[in-house]
Amino acid sequence: MPAPEEHDEGRVLPLVAWQPIMTERDFARLGAVVEARSNGVAAYFDSGDWETE
Repeated sequence: MPAPEEHDEGRVLPLVAWQPIMTERDFARLGAVVEARSNGVAAYFDSGDWETE
């Protein structure tokens, strides 16, 4: 169960609805995850230069 201090809501949205509410990098990662799930081919992300929030 999610910890209330970490999560205040949950959403289920189509992929395109996430784009305006996510950073460009996070949306690109989400798109790659969706693609990997649909085609069964793993995606690789080198997150060494990604900024932490």
